[in-house]
Amino acid sequence: MGNPYAPFASRLDWQLAQWAKLRGTGSTAFTELLAIEEVAERLALSYKNTCELNHIIDHKLPNVWLHFKRKEIILGGQVYECVESLFGDPDFASILLQVPERHYSDADCTMRVYFDMNTRKWWWVTQKELEKRNPGAMVIPIIISSDKMQLTVFGNKSAYPVYMTLGNLPKEVCCKPSRRGQILLAYLPMTHLKQITIKSACRRVLANLFHAFRESGMPIASWDGLVRHGHPILTVYVGDYPEQVLVVGCKTGECPKCPVPHDEVGKSCNTERPLRNLSRVLDALDSLDEGPRARSGRTYPTPTSTMLSHPDILYQLYQGIIKHLLAWLQEAYGEEEIHAHCHHLPPNHHLQQFTKGLSGLSSVTSKEHQDMCRILLGLIIGLPVPNGASPICLVQVTHAILDFLYPAQYTTQTSRTLSLLDNALKVFHANKEIFVDLGIWTHWHLPKLHSLDHYQHSIELFDMTDNYDMQYSECLHIDMAKEAYRVTNKKDTWPQMMQWLERREKILQHEQFVQWRLASMTLAAAIQVPSHAALAATDPAGKPRRHIEMTTHTTVKAVKHGALAECYGATYFLQLNHPHFTSAQQERTAASVYFHFNTILVFHKVKFWLEDPHGFMLPELQSVIHCRPMQHNKQGDCLPGRFDTTLWFTTFGEPSANHGLYKIKHSVCDHDCICPVEQLECSCHLLPEFGCVACREWTADNVLNECPVFFLNAFWDCHMYKFAY
Repeated sequence: MGNPYAPFASRLDWQLAQWAKLRGTGSTAFTELLAIEEVAERLALSYKNTCELNHIIDHKLPNVWLHFKRKEIILGGQVYECVESLFGDPDFASILLQVPERHYSDADCTMRVYFDMNTRKWWWVTQKELEKRNPGAMVIPIIISSDKMQLTVFGNKSAYPVYMTLGNLPKEVCCKPSRRGQILLAYLPMTHLKQITIKSACRRVLANLFHAFRESGMPIASWDGLVRHGHPILTVYVGDYPEQVLVVGCKTGECPKCPVPHDEVGKSCNTERPLRNLSRVLDALDSLDEGPRARSGRTYPTPTSTMLSHPDILYQLYQGIIKHLLAWLQEAYGEEEIHAHCHHLPPNHHLQQFTKGLSGLSSVTSKEHQDMCRILLGLIIGLPVPNGASPICLVQVTHAILDFLYPAQYTTQTSRTLSLLDNALKVFHANKEIFVDLGIWTHWHLPKLHSLDHYQHSIELFDMTDNYDMQYSECLHIDMAKEAYRVTNKKDTWPQMMQWLERREKILQHEQFVQWRLASMTLAAAIQVPSHAALAATDPAGKPRRHIEMTTHTTVKAVKHGALAECYGATYFLQLNHPHFTSAQQERTAASVYFHFNTILVFHKVKFWLEDPHGFMLPELQSVIHCRPMQHNKQGDCLPGRFDTTLWFTTFGEPSANHGLYKIKHSVCDHDCICPVEQLECSCHLLPEFGCVACREWTADNVLNECPVFFLNAFWDCHMYKFAY
């Protein structure tokens, strides 16, 4: 059947090369390892050092990726080669989006549903325009993202990588760097152009370098062998506010999308503002070359369409609005009481405990901002405002920002969910003056606040915010820039980084090729021996979807009856488990009950697979409930117990008119209640009602027992938010 690992001599030969390039140490260390006497000979390797391994990768593995070229500007042809590389990748052959679609959630087709990019209005309109000139044309939306970054902790070594993906790929591919749906297009020049002494001219030259892209139609072949006439169109640019200003060609402090006056940015909410007219901008720039004001040799950057700039969750919301809101609330309420509330919150699944408060962090990551938003509203409910001011406006402002943040991150949107963004924005602007009245803030000239006006329109036109989040660029930086820079000699860095990336991509592609060849050989062997066992092995049945998933083995194999009450709090477990006992007879008959077992098998964790409350088919979501008693680690330290709260089938009352959360109290039943796991819905998080001053005797371990009243945390995650609202 041949060697499936070729050009490597054996499976061991290939796996060691794969480890060396993807997980191993540096090139020098790997060479020194193979230089140890008889290591390469005993392993029967086809290479004896890093240089020989690199020679095999460079000359014997196919060039499935593009060669990087160092040029002064990025040429359009290179962009088209990247398009062909992504569009023709066999891994994406069956999932490419090639035609526009419209989806509705009701039979009357009034509630439109948006998820992937081909369900957007822009694709539909663009396809109709192309069909008029070129029947059978196919839209190829190009999505560009860039983010300037530091390569070194000390020093000024930085990189400016540009990434590219296609709107033809489903967003679950683009959102996972491991699927390699985004590729490195280029490193933009980081030169300061010191030979240009005029600062304005220097800025224009740097901007013109960024805008050297072209667009045109091209024949393109997919993996199925069909050749189509594709039209690569630069559709969306993903970047923070300074880079959006650079792309559009406007001034800092202005909106990249609409011509709102400079002094009105962020003051009010108006989602109906028209976008900038690109034709008028270009005509104005052309007029500067004519008449008495024209300057000889003066050039201007060519702005791209204002529709390119897309809302970004990371920099506009988490690192922008949420960062401001956290500072405002801490100044309004004081850090001491907010810190006490953070210290007393009960733990739960995927919830970070801020035991040192919200201000005790030197630098806050996007994940930490996200975890702060989960508990932010619960930290301020009931707190008094200085000078006797009403806290209602502060609570409603916080609630409004969270009401905007969570729907903006939905992976599937409808016309109704998009209207929630507009409603939340109006509530915020109606109450935001409370910060001015308290002397905390003086003006609302915040471009990131104004950018919230364009979220609904951008999502309807292009795609969800989860497909254009700068967090994905941050993940790509790890491999495409930081790791690539780490393996260089820190001198001639760019050629070495590009060569390292090419070799790494060849190894990843060859890994898929090896898996395909092994699968083909297995299938061929099964066909030659047509037994029922072989056929069953090559055609596995699909795994049924379950609501609950338990581990194969129990966490504790033998827990005695007394330990159930002492460690787990199940005081009347044996009596409650008996089907013939009523609640009144349980305690009275406890001594007369006899069971034929002395120990119980115990699980400390149960996993739930969640369904979308809106009824959409979404990637599987997980929720975990932990039930773990106090224990000691190997060092003898005491680890507190962890008993998560969960949703059961009970009826909620009406939510609060101020903060919209449901109030929950302890059960009036004096005895424990045993609930079958099948009746549990998912894990949930409870926010204690702290009042004006939190009880200092409460801790994260005892607050669930000591606090009498709680609020159901609707902002624990997006799934819970959908469930509660």
